[in-house]
Amino acid sequence: MADKIKCVKCGTELKWGGFAHNQNTCWSCFKDIILKTLENLHGEEREAVVWMMKIVAEKYGEEW
Repeated sequence: MADKIKCVKCGTELKWGGFAHNQNTCWSCFKDIILKTLENLHGEEREAVVWMMKIVAEKYGEEW
């Protein structure tokens, strides 16, 4: 039986593995990375990233 793929940040078993950078990060850790990035963005840049994250969250049935 193959080992389950786990998040490189927190060790949680990955459900999809295909949505995050390098495909090795769980949704929760990926979301944390983006939230930290948003701290440095303002205006249109921030709005664009939030819009993209809403779409990704909806596609994978997650909360943003």
